[in-house]
Amino acid sequence: MPSRREPLLLATGSVVISLGLFLFTWVGWRRRRHGGGGASSTEAWAELFHPSQRHVQQEREHRLVLRDDAESGAPPQRC
Repeated sequence: MPSRREPLLLATGSVVISLGLFLFTWVGWRRRRHGGGGASSTEAWAELFHPSQRHVQQEREHRLVLRDDAESGAPPQRC
């Protein structure tokens, strides 16, 4: 006679395996989309677990473009 735990363990195992396959597929898709390097795989995982990091990186790049050079003599740029 099967115990009541077996269906619960089977369902939990199925969900875990499905989630793992989904994440594996998603990371592979991100690698192909962004050029296929190992760094993009790392970026895909980082974006999954730390989505705000993408915004932080974009802001850093934006500030580099709009930095104020005191030696240039031009007035500072405003966003």
